[in-house]
Amino acid sequence: MPVISITEQTRLFLLSCGMGFLLGILYEIFRLLRMMFSAKKKSIFIFDIVYSLLATFVSFVFILTANRGNVRWYIIFGIAAGWIIYYFALGGIAVKFSRFITGCVKKMIKFFVKILTSPFKLIKKLFINISDKLVKTAKKGLSLIHI
Repeated sequence: MPVISITEQTRLFLLSCGMGFLLGILYEIFRLLRMMFSAKKKSIFIFDIVYSLLATFVSFVFILTANRGNVRWYIIFGIAAGWIIYYFALGGIAVKFSRFITGCVKKMIKFFVKILTSPFKLIKKLFINISDKLVKTAKKGLSLIHI
């Protein structure tokens, strides 16, 4: 194996910290999607598996490109450290932001659903009024026949 200088190792470590930080951001995107679509245990499990596979693939490609496929412990440690730094430094803020975004999106969806369904509600109300009048007229007609 070729000998890598300290400056190159430092550069790779810092790059891997950045990669871990980016993987933390990717985790937040998955968390946001999970919050928007479903909070069931089964869907959380599936989202976590997909994230893990994607993070593994991205880390693999990173190691291939950054260090010609030579796996070094400091690279793996750097990726983990970058992810942990992101999670504890910005993770709480990101969760609050995700909840805010999720709430806004849900309100927008409710608003558009209300706009799209309002003509149908008016039509339903019209048909109910017409059917009520027909029923009343039919009852009057039946009551006249029985007399």
